[in-house]
Amino acid sequence: MLKGVIDIGSNTLRLSIFKCHTDGGFTPLVSKKIVAGLAGYKEDKALTAKGERKLSKCLQEFLYITNALEVPEVHAFATASLRNTSNAAEIISRVFDSTGLIIQVFSGEEEARLSFLGAYYSTHMETGLVVDIGGASSELIRVVDGIPRALCSIPVGCLSLSLRTCNDVFFGCEMVEEMRETINRELTAAADMLKEPASSICFVGGTARAAYRVAAEMNPRDNRSIAPSEISHIIACLQLQNSEIIEAIRFAAPERIFTLFAGTLIMQSIIKQSEATTLLVSRCGIREGYLIDNISKR
Repeated sequence: MLKGVIDIGSNTLRLSIFKCHTDGGFTPLVSKKIVAGLAGYKEDKALTAKGERKLSKCLQEFLYITNALEVPEVHAFATASLRNTSNAAEIISRVFDSTGLIIQVFSGEEEARLSFLGAYYSTHMETGLVVDIGGASSELIRVVDGIPRALCSIPVGCLSLSLRTCNDVFFGCEMVEEMRETINRELTAAADMLKEPASSICFVGGTARAAYRVAAEMNPRDNRSIAPSEISHIIACLQLQNSEIIEAIRFAAPERIFTLFAGTLIMQSIIKQSEATTLLVSRCGIREGYLIDNISKR
């Protein structure tokens, strides 16, 4: 049976289509993403009419694909893109009227739980941190013996952090310092989780995958690991407007040109505070976690 999962993020909207097997497993068949930047279409915490039109257009494009492939079940959910939006209920109602899609809005804790399920499916990391950096929020999960023991969601992501300072590719020293202060201030909510060192971090989400692809473009590898020094190198090269990093981004993650710097700053801050030395980048994330959770309830 085919199932479609639509993830409405603050920066990127994604459609994944899976073939679900009778034994509870699944095979990914189709993946489509649209960088919509919904977080940039908010005024006084409300999504603007222009932002709503962009959301509707993206969903219609996804539904065109699922209808063409005759996918019988299509599920849609939103994270911080609508969780922190004052007119979310009205938008969800209008989306249902025009498309028939029911959009679930997940809390930060639920988002973190589903991200853990996807990350564990991909990496089977038993102990450490799972960190999902999104467009407008980041979720941290402390894992002990394969079980999530603590969950935390902080309201800072790669796009929202960029928009707080300057919507540009490069940042001056003062802006960088302001961004670091913002990250560290928000991370105080996760102080209890970060007070104990975690040797390993499994990163989830588009920011981490983009950083991994950029690092692999400059230094090819066969595994899903990335070194803390490589994150620092990406940040330093972007600050210096280094041609090597610009070329690597152009080839490996062009859609992340405006958000990679902010996203890697968040990664670096969490790495430093947790004292992690081993970094993994999961192939799977919240969409796979949602599917696993959905299948387990059948």
